Amino acid sequence: MTASVKDLRRSLARHLMGAEPGDRLPPIRTLAVHFGASVGATQIALSGLVADGALVLDSRPGRGAFLVSRDIGRLYHTADPGPLLVCLSLPSTDRIHGLATAIKSSFVAAGVEVYLVFTRGSRPRLEALRKGRNHITVVSAMAADALAAPDLATVLVLMPNSFVREHRVYFIAGRSATSTMRVAVDRSSLDFERLTALEFAGQEVEFVDMNYLTTIRAMQTGTIDAAILDVEDVMMRFPADIGSRPLSADVVTLLDDANTRAAFVCRSEDVLVRALVQACLDPVRLMAAQAEVISGVRPPEY
Repeated sequence: MTASVKDLRRSLARHLMGAEPGDRLPPIRTLAVHFGASVGATQIALSGLVADGALVLDSRPGRGAFLVSRDIGRLYHTADPGPLLVCLSLPSTDRIHGLATAIKSSFVAAGVEVYLVFTRGSRPRLEALRKGRNHITVVSAMAADALAAPDLATVLVLMPNSFVREHRVYFIAGRSATSTMRVAVDRSSLDFERLTALEFAGQEVEFVDMNYLTTIRAMQTGTIDAAILDVEDVMMRFPADIGSRPLSADVVTLLDDANTRAAFVCRSEDVLVRALVQACLDPVRLMAAQAEVISGVRPPEY
């Protein structure tokens, strides 16, 4: 197989990622013109996809070729021979363990080689996506709405509590407010930054930039007075002298669960990944698998 036919086969696989069973394929001549190739080379490339099991076609004289079925994993790895990289937040809650397990199992079931990476903060995760260091980044719907456009696109948003169960305000119980309240904010996370700004709007506070993983210790040593954190984060090890309260009702209403929903983001021009997400990630199945991990019925596997 010549290099030109290999390239054509890759282009054909990319082109057909979005096709659905029952769709009629364009005539070979039309495909050849589209890809700037000869009819013969185009037919060889298409026949190669069929021979590899990536496509099953029903071809009859006078009717054209119809897609009977497709192997999305084979098509993807022909179009892009590298593994799929998905970036999530740190796996410090059973909710993220469950989501990671659901994502991995869904892609593996479709024959897609996938690896998961974990990074603190929605801003670094989305910046890594922009730089091509991963194919899909998972953030909250709130972060996706604020940070994705125009070069990134949200391709899937899950139900409430798929990303976080609840954010709360944590503080040292009984500490008297003798001066301006010092509130930690981790600006690598759009969620923590936005939630903190909303919750303490109009109050006399001093915002202290800080890695959220250090906030509990900072409260105990008197460096800060309060912080907003994920209630399920096992890395926090909330001690007895740390109190907590829910976010204010007005903030919760304003958020409308955008901080708790998982959103899948890819590069806007990456039609291949868009098609892959649509074909492989079913929201109902993802949530069911996540729930099994959270409940302990299923061990995390990713």
